[in-house]
Amino acid sequence: MNSSATLAIDLGGTRIKAGIVVDNDIVALRVVPTEDEKGFERVLDNIITVSEQLLREWPAGAIGLSLPAVVDIARGTVVDVRKNLAGLIGFPLVEVLQKRFVLPVAVENDARLYGLGEMLGGVARGTESFVCLTIGTGIGCCVVNDGYILRGRHGTAGILGGHLCIETYGPPCTCGNIGCVEALCSAPALVAAMKEDLPAY
Repeated sequence: MNSSATLAIDLGGTRIKAGIVVDNDIVALRVVPTEDEKGFERVLDNIITVSEQLLREWPAGAIGLSLPAVVDIARGTVVDVRKNLAGLIGFPLVEVLQKRFVLPVAVENDARLYGLGEMLGGVARGTESFVCLTIGTGIGCCVVNDGYILRGRHGTAGILGGHLCIETYGPPCTCGNIGCVEALCSAPALVAAMKEDLPAY
């Protein structure tokens, strides 16, 4: 086991990106489809499979998993997430992964981890207060105030920036609302808008 190595996994809307990180350097990387359209069990299988592949090559001392979800970090469970991953809600994810790999496991909201990374080694290094937005299949948000990630009493503060309604009669959003920032400005929404506005070639 290499205690200085960490298996970092990012569960995205379309892809699972997993890598071994040693001293802030990514020394191994795998990218596989999320396949959440096939259900939560398939997603979990994909996470386990890619983790096994990487850990065979680079034994690590811990696992960190980022999710596009509202996470109870104390219990290691998901509180809320989009429909295709609803099976994660209440599922003992940390416990299952700890037993499978016999390693300490931490789970957190993906945008918060993105913001933490920027604060520790990115463009926000040395900045005490900032807002970080992630734009992909969805839109994530992290708010850092006086050097601390804003969480709020129920763990939802600062992460729901993608689900603010900005267009009253806008398109439907995956959260069930209409006209959300995510429905209008996520990567799929931007691609769809470009296809609509640009002439076909």
